[in-house]
Amino acid sequence: MTEISLLNTDILKELAAFEAPLCLTLTMPCIKSGDQQQQNAIRFKNLLQDATKKLEKIGCQQHQIDDLLSPLEPLLDEADFWTHLQSGLIVCVSEDKQGLYHLPFSIDENVIVDRHFYLRPVIPRLQQDSKVAVLLLSMNNPALIFSDRSSEHYETQVPPEPLSSFDDFMKTYDMEESLQFRSQGYGGGVNATTPGYHGQGVAGDDATKNAHLKEYLKQLENWVDDTLQQRHFKEVFLVAGPQLEGLYKTVMRSGGLQLHKLDQKNPSSEKPEIWIENVRQQLKERFEQESERALATYQRLKRKHEGSIEDNLPDIVRAAHSQRIETLMLPDKSQDYYWGRFDPDTSKIQEQEQDESVTGPGDELVNLAAIKTLLNGGRVIPMPEGASPDYAALCRW
Repeated sequence: MTEISLLNTDILKELAAFEAPLCLTLTMPCIKSGDQQQQNAIRFKNLLQDATKKLEKIGCQQHQIDDLLSPLEPLLDEADFWTHLQSGLIVCVSEDKQGLYHLPFSIDENVIVDRHFYLRPVIPRLQQDSKVAVLLLSMNNPALIFSDRSSEHYETQVPPEPLSSFDDFMKTYDMEESLQFRSQGYGGGVNATTPGYHGQGVAGDDATKNAHLKEYLKQLENWVDDTLQQRHFKEVFLVAGPQLEGLYKTVMRSGGLQLHKLDQKNPSSEKPEIWIENVRQQLKERFEQESERALATYQRLKRKHEGSIEDNLPDIVRAAHSQRIETLMLPDKSQDYYWGRFDPDTSKIQEQEQDESVTGPGDELVNLAAIKTLLNGGRVIPMPEGASPDYAALCRW
């Protein structure tokens, strides 16, 4: 079975930083299930044929073509490979590098020969589809669920005993000794974090019960915070009833993780994948709003002749190379090419009217701008549909 990985931001940056005299990129949408899955192998075979023709046109010798493509040809006979794909596939090949990557979103069918891998259609989507963490908060069986850009695959992590439920917590709870907990932090072991208890139950008035519940939530929040930090999450979406949501917010660490309300419901009212999909929708809406705000900022700066902006593609490429771009807005058209050759030493661009099949491997300049922006810590977002200009950049200076 050929090794294939889910494309993540770390791999994306590694691919973006790679440059060679010839980089070949193949992209295609995939059929994930059903009787039509055999079309995946057929589509990939057609891509290999298209790649062969492009490589021949730019003057590659047959042995060079074989070196690039022959390692991919056995895939055509691996039936199991084509039935375990996600929504898209991207293949990056050069003389010194080869990688096959799942995409959790569909992508246009394409063959590109460049001096860089063609990542332009992928970068905005990966910056948009961040990892998802959802806290399902209840008095019994609280849990964190995680998904890495695919709502169909998730992982559930539950707190250790006695934090697995409020009832279990109360069996070992001592109000006075528990005050030490917040200064100690959650060490991952029950003995280090949970004081002894002498048989006290949950009985008492509402104020006492709420005090007990808040102490349980304090200790649970320690576990949540530490778990998310270990996984490098900066935000979590909360599903909880109104009372638990309010109490949980009062015990959260100041300056800690960002907490976003997902729903005021009993977490068990929906399957975990439903909550993950709801987060995906919120993130999508947030990303669309970010695009609209960026365009509005560009238009305001353009109108007032203030601030640093660029809207000419060659100037955008130069700005990206100089690490100036904070936000880059591009049309969502992965096959609208702008060919040229960029000299990083002089920042000069030789624009080309014909594609790489005639001129040889050069730079698809929109792709180059996106790559350099990504590597220099900027954001690449789609230009809102129907907006003008075609390209725009908000710059740091």
